[in-house]
Amino acid sequence: MSAPTPSRSRSPWLIGGILGAACLLIIGVLVVALIAGGYLFGMGGQEDPTPSGDPVTTATDPQTGGGASDGGGASDGGGEQMALPPGVEDGQTYLTMGNGPVVVDVYSDFACPHCAVFSDVNGDNLEEMVEEGEITLQIHPRPMLDERTTPPGYSSRAANAAVCAYAETGDPEDWFDAEEALFEIQAEGAGMSPEELAGVVEDATDIDVTDCVTGETYVSWLQDVVEPEARQSTPGTPVVFINGTMAEGDWSVAGELTAQIDAAQ
Repeated sequence: MSAPTPSRSRSPWLIGGILGAACLLIIGVLVVALIAGGYLFGMGGQEDPTPSGDPVTTATDPQTGGGASDGGGASDGGGEQMALPPGVEDGQTYLTMGNGPVVVDVYSDFACPHCAVFSDVNGDNLEEMVEEGEITLQIHPRPMLDERTTPPGYSSRAANAAVCAYAETGDPEDWFDAEEALFEIQAEGAGMSPEELAGVVEDATDIDVTDCVTGETYVSWLQDVVEPEARQSTPGTPVVFINGTMAEGDWSVAGELTAQIDAAQ
């Protein structure tokens, strides 16, 4: 009888399989690391966008940076027509009141406490100068602080409500009456319903703006046209330009603004 054939050891095959799997794992890790490294390297050249509500400080002339474009019609970016206030052309970033020789641009936000002070101190004087033909007033109603109100979006809602009133008549008095009323309820305004906000403006102007306010008629114009230009033109709110030059002063001091406007006559 012949001797039995010795059984072949499986150890070399087992070890080889383990080593092969380990090599594949290492290769896979290296591939993933290379892909991830390339992605991060590509992302490293992009700067963080300016957060909503935090304007950049590069100054441009508001009279040239926010003029009318030569496009066919305003679009909200989604292909739909954007509602523009009466008298506002495609690409225009402000409401125009009066036709005096001195051009005054005012950038303001209805959620800005300093803007409320500005309006209280200077609103009547600006309205009077418009009525007497001394200035051309260009109002830039910014939604700069939308993300900082609770709930968010109050700057846009309040600005839209004021624009709604002015759009009905084109009378500067209606703008200033709506502006005053909205600044008076600034502390609680963000929590108001659209109907309540419309009621505040109607009480101040005797104009029914309910449909315009609840429909947010001019919000797209405020957010997509007014605000982008304002971020490039101003460091915040309130900001005043006189004949295209940013004015410096303490706007909480009565007479400070009017003195600078008079000096530009």
